[in-house]
Amino acid sequence: MKRLPWSCLSLIVLVVFYAAPLPAASLPGDDGVRVVASLYRDFAWELLTNEPLGGEPGFIDQPQSVLERYLAPSLAAAIVEDRACVERTGEACRMDFMPLWNSQDPSPSDLKVRVGAKKSEVLVEFWPSPADEETVTFRFIMVGTDAGPRVRDIVYDEEWSLRKALALD
Repeated sequence: MKRLPWSCLSLIVLVVFYAAPLPAASLPGDDGVRVVASLYRDFAWELLTNEPLGGEPGFIDQPQSVLERYLAPSLAAAIVEDRACVERTGEACRMDFMPLWNSQDPSPSDLKVRVGAKKSEVLVEFWPSPADEETVTFRFIMVGTDAGPRVRDIVYDEEWSLRKALALD
């Protein structure tokens, strides 16, 4: 029987370790990155068209159950509440921008999603538009839930975040 070299055994141990399920309330950085990357993957079409593809509503028009696939329940509920306010009044209420882009008319490119400095942070970096000379970086603050890590807040800069826009903080 041929023995595997040490490097192959190390790789096998790492694969088994990372493939093992972790407790739901933990906040492993890679799982948070997967949640945020899925969020952008599932709703990037909003940048290409003003009309929902296949009749699918955009991110902020999703039912709370769909929003909770990505967001903490309190944040999802606040978005649904803001949407109900818009329907009642016919005007923008607390949120008058697309939260994934912090813009009313986004045209980003070269999006990158990575683990932040803290285990509870995921960083999203992109060029806001072809005319911009610098990238922007958003900090997604993750929280552990029974369903796994979810977005608690999106921090756009030191003064502005999604929770602040929705008057949760």
